[in-house]
Amino acid sequence: DLPALVIWGEHDAYVPSSYAVRQRELFPSADVHVLASSGHWPFVDAADTVERLLMRFLGSLLRRAGVRA
Repeated sequence: DLPALVIWGEHDAYVPSSYAVRQRELFPSADVHVLASSGHWPFVDAADTVERLLMRFLGSLLRRAGVRA
């Protein structure tokens, strides 16, 4: 059960957003986010949201590892 961050666009035309939650089959503790206003490229469609989620996720990993910013 490795740390995992899943960010998926609800309107992904190539891979349905239902696959986002399915990531927990391999990563039970995955932090899953389906972005309502995004398609296949959430990092483009919702860059600010993706940045916020990524920074929060990485910060939590650093804190768990005992790294101080």
